[in-house]
Amino acid sequence: MQTRELKNRRLHARVPLGCDVQLQPISTPSASSTKCSYDSISRDISAGGMRIWSDRPYPTQTRLMLAFECDALEWTGITTCVGSVVWVEPDPTAGRCLLGIKFGDTEPGQTTLQ
Repeated sequence: MQTRELKNRRLHARVPLGCDVQLQPISTPSASSTKCSYDSISRDISAGGMRIWSDRPYPTQTRLMLAFECDALEWTGITTCVGSVVWVEPDPTAGRCLLGIKFGDTEPGQTTLQ
């Protein structure tokens, strides 16, 4: 029953997506000292966010610039957007972590998808 309730909370359908994603922390006090991730892979995407396997964890509420392209979905060019980390699930056996990213966490005057 709990799974059904969680499923009903989702506003946007997820689409499986396996493409390389670059993550760059922005507008945080530690952004200059936090490294970018060039070895991340998306698990899925929706209009509201993305799940990503990352080579490094980021604290929740970290604002990130994401850059990705996906030939499998016939997207042309690189898509960039701003999002924020809403949850982190470490996987110590794989040396990676799964990140939940929410799109649309932007500063005034900034667009989310480009």
